[in-house]
Amino acid sequence: MKKLVMALGILALFAGGVAAGDHSVTVNYDITNERDCRFHNHEVELDDKHLFITAVDHNDFEIEITPDVEVYIDNKKLVLDPEQQELAEDYYNLFMEMTQEAREIGWEGARIGLQGAGIGLKALGGVVKMIFTSYDEDDLERDMERAAEKIEARADRLEQRAELIEDMAYELEDRFDEFIRAVPELKRLDW
Repeated sequence: MKKLVMALGILALFAGGVAAGDHSVTVNYDITNERDCRFHNHEVELDDKHLFITAVDHNDFEIEITPDVEVYIDNKKLVLDPEQQELAEDYYNLFMEMTQEAREIGWEGARIGLQGAGIGLKALGGVVKMIFTSYDEDDLERDMERAAEKIEARADRLEQRAELIEDMAYELEDRFDEFIRAVPELKRLDW
C-alpha cells in the first residue's frame, strides 16, 4: 500500500504540472531492452504542440513536426510525398494520443491519492468515534479495509491503463522506424 501511495503521489505531481498550464513534456529514450531497438539516446519533446526529436549521440540534429505535420530537420523544411506525410502524421498523432492518456492517468492518480488521504482522515474520525461510542477497533479496521479495497481497485484499473501506454510507446517506436526508413533525408542521417 505504501508503494501505491508513493506512485499516486508522483502521478499527482505530474497532474499538478498539467494544472499549472505546462504544455511541455520531454521523453528521454535510452533503450537497450529486449526489443532490439535501433534508435538509442534520443529525446522527444512536446512544446506547444510542436514535436521535437533530438538525436543526442548523432551530431545532435533535431527533427521538428509541427501541429500541421510539417517536418523540419534543423529548421529546414522537408518536402514529403503522401506516404511519408501519412507516416509523419501517424507518428505525431500517436505521440499526442499517448501524451493525453498520460495526462489523464496523472489526473486520475491525483484523485486516487486524494481519496487515499481521505482514508487517513476517516481513520482519525474513527478513533474519535471509538472514544465516544460503541464503535470499536474491529469496526475501524473493517471500515479502513473496505475503503482501501476501493482505492486499490481504482489503482488496479489505472495500472492497466498505464500498461497500455507502454504498448503505445512500442508502437510509437515502430512508427518512427517506418518514418525514418521512408524519408531519405532522415535515413541519410544514419540514426
